[in-house]
Amino acid sequence: MSRRGGAARISSRTVVARAVGRAALASAGASRPAALAATGGAVPQRVRALLSPPPPRRTLPFVAGALLLILCCASLANAASDSESLVESAERAQCAVDAGAQGAARVSDSQ
Repeated sequence: MSRRGGAARISSRTVVARAVGRAALASAGASRPAALAATGGAVPQRVRALLSPPPPRRTLPFVAGALLLILCCASLANAASDSESLVESAERAQCAVDAGAQGAARVSDSQ
């Protein structure tokens, strides 16, 4: 499950924090005293994180990604347009060369 998965599904960070704390205390059993299980380790850190205000949403990476995608698409469209005009110019030049060659052949045939 993701970091914010349980709290997002339940929509109450307090309820999830209590459930995590109770599960940690229950799983500690006789191996550790309850005071140590409640004061040290990853579980209390997680409970504190759940009880604190949720972190702000980070929109900058999404906005930057969207702008980069738009820039790439615009560059691709520009490159496609330039390629098309380059091909058309080459075709016109080839037609001019072919027409010149045919005209030169007619002149040499008539002499």
